[in-house]
Amino acid sequence: MKQFIPAWYDSNNWWDSAVVPFYIKRKTTEFDDMVSLMLMHHKNNEPFNTIILNYNPLLRLFLHRHELYEMNYWSLFDEIQGATHGTPVAIDYRELSWPEDTEFIYTPFQVLAIKSDNQFSKMIFGQEGYLICIEDYEHKTLSRKLIFDDRGFVSSIEIYHDGQSPMKRYYLAVKGQIIMTQDFMTEKITIQPEFYDLFQKKSYGNMDELIFEKIQQYNTSTLADDDKVIIAADKRHNYVLTDTFKPENMCFSLFSQRNAYIDATLLETIGKANQCIVDTQANATKLNQFITQNPEYQPFKIMRVTPFDAQMLPNISSQLYETNIGVWIDSLSEEDLKTVIDQLSQYVSQHEQTIIHLLTRLNENDIQQWLRDEIDQLNALLNVEEEEFSPEVQDILQTELEEDEIEKVKLIYVPFEEDLMKELSQLRVIVDLNQEPDLYLQISSISAGVPQINRRETDYVDDKLNGLIIDNIQQLRVALNYFINNLKNWNYSFAHSIKLSDEFSSEKIIQRLNSVIEGEIHGT
Repeated sequence: MKQFIPAWYDSNNWWDSAVVPFYIKRKTTEFDDMVSLMLMHHKNNEPFNTIILNYNPLLRLFLHRHELYEMNYWSLFDEIQGATHGTPVAIDYRELSWPEDTEFIYTPFQVLAIKSDNQFSKMIFGQEGYLICIEDYEHKTLSRKLIFDDRGFVSSIEIYHDGQSPMKRYYLAVKGQIIMTQDFMTEKITIQPEFYDLFQKKSYGNMDELIFEKIQQYNTSTLADDDKVIIAADKRHNYVLTDTFKPENMCFSLFSQRNAYIDATLLETIGKANQCIVDTQANATKLNQFITQNPEYQPFKIMRVTPFDAQMLPNISSQLYETNIGVWIDSLSEEDLKTVIDQLSQYVSQHEQTIIHLLTRLNENDIQQWLRDEIDQLNALLNVEEEEFSPEVQDILQTELEEDEIEKVKLIYVPFEEDLMKELSQLRVIVDLNQEPDLYLQISSISAGVPQINRRETDYVDDKLNGLIIDNIQQLRVALNYFINNLKNWNYSFAHSIKLSDEFSSEKIIQRLNSVIEGEIHGT
């Protein structure tokens, strides 16, 4: 059976919870290669188990968000805390023990409990409305934090000294006993005497050491000799896992969004396995070069397997009056982006019904000012030209930007998968001129039947069928006309995308993955 080990980690301490309050906007998506692969196996009734290494008291809610609630999993910290699988239980903070004269104050972001002139508490909630934690303050300084499990009990307690960083964290059993104490200053873990029999040591130098012990025990006691362990490549946990599992049982997953920077340390740990799946040709090349230069890691199997499956998604672009062109701007150099915008501005000036959607996963605050200014100037220029249009056309193209202005170039934020899907359903063409096109965008474009314009060949675009490969950005306007001015070409592209949707279906991807880990495919 397959055992998946994801890397759903906090940016600072990998073993810690990555839960954030509902009012903090995530800059990165939770959806990754592991979530996608698990979903594919789940909907195809393929048996698998997931190993959760980090502390995640709201794990059930996370799984529910990604339609994985019913999957089988083993949680290392559940093992420590004696928690069993269970349904989420919402805690009513009003039923907790509060001083008799406590006054509750409700704000848009949290609930305040005023206990005295110098003492108050903040109740913080997650996006599903479940209580994440209660912060206790004395003289306006944070002194204690109670962290709740989504199954309805206090999971841990943090003690603060200066109100900034926690000094200690007490991990609790389901019934409230302290199991172990983590000292954030020394990193030492101390086990309570009544729980000595659950551990091999009375204390540990750091959390990594404790996790290493528990995952080794689980491997020895539970995993079968022929189980295949598919690991999200992450150098923060790789060394622990390569010291636990046999090379022939491990398969790493190298994923561009998680592994943006691939260094020697990461490659060395991946090389200790016998195989790896990669999402892009660029990652395959890097790994191949490393394996070739380091014979001690051979033999080694590498295969490109998209972690995302294609699905049939609606496309209403043909029903809209305006022609929406999507342009993926993330990772483009400033020089290339300026050239793209110049090409698009010329195109829009000649095609009055065209609207440009500049798509980005970046946070609004991360957009450079020169790009904002460029968009404003371009819209102002195009609106001067729009004055020559008939009143009927102006009325159809009217937007909410300003009463008499038409927003011909829009900056569209698509931080999450559902945002991108919504956009793709309205697009006539998608443009991604990065040296390495965005993988999820390519698969999603196939799903929505949107032709793609790229600068390099990939497995997901057949030239002059479901897209065009251009040599340079100056060819962009001609490429757009290929699909926009010729309905036959667009219809051919849509039909070919349907064919590719079958090739990159979840069933076919699982078959390819099985061929890798079962040894039927050798080399690259």
